[in-house]
Amino acid sequence: MGSGAGQTFISYATSPDLEKWTRRESGPIACAVGRDPFVFEHQGRSILLYTGHGGARVSACVSKDLRQWEALPDLLTITGGVAAESPSLHPLKVGFVLWFNDYGENLAGFRAGYALSDDPFHFEFGAIREFEFQTATPGVVPSPELRVGGPVPLSIELIARGEKTWLVAYFRWQGDRNRLFFGEIDWAPERAVIREITETQQLEQSLKEHPLPD
Repeated sequence: MGSGAGQTFISYATSPDLEKWTRRESGPIACAVGRDPFVFEHQGRSILLYTGHGGARVSACVSKDLRQWEALPDLLTITGGVAAESPSLHPLKVGFVLWFNDYGENLAGFRAGYALSDDPFHFEFGAIREFEFQTATPGVVPSPELRVGGPVPLSIELIARGEKTWLVAYFRWQGDRNRLFFGEIDWAPERAVIREITETQQLEQSLKEHPLPD
């Protein structure tokens, strides 16, 4: 994501060796006007999710070759919201999960939310749930700018999937800045739980239970 002249845009560069990079010749992806890009591979196509402008929207484009892109209808719209940030889409054993950060309906409060659907291209506003977040430092808020009573994980990224839990990384405000943390998502409860990993031994055990992809 880049910005300039009051605009935000999404583009990419490619490399044969991870050393020398070449920008996309045609510049920004025309149909992706927003920020926080995430690419989801589905049935031979690449689905580019991003935080759309003009309300709380998870917008998307689709491509078969990562060169030509076409706009898709918004995957999710949150009534009365201002932004659906850091969207991330993943398959479950049955259906799909879309997670994100947003400020709730009518700015009710900043949260880490998710929604389930059988269709990866459509998630209902009424299906949104909030992650239950468990940490050993519950009095630490996410940042001075967010008026919430407890910590909230920001920009959750999937690292590896296990049989019962998923290993994730996220930012969370602690002390004087946002810092990087690890946690596990437990999908068994009716409301999914993110349990923060605070000890090296816990992380080592979690890595054994969640083999990293090749």
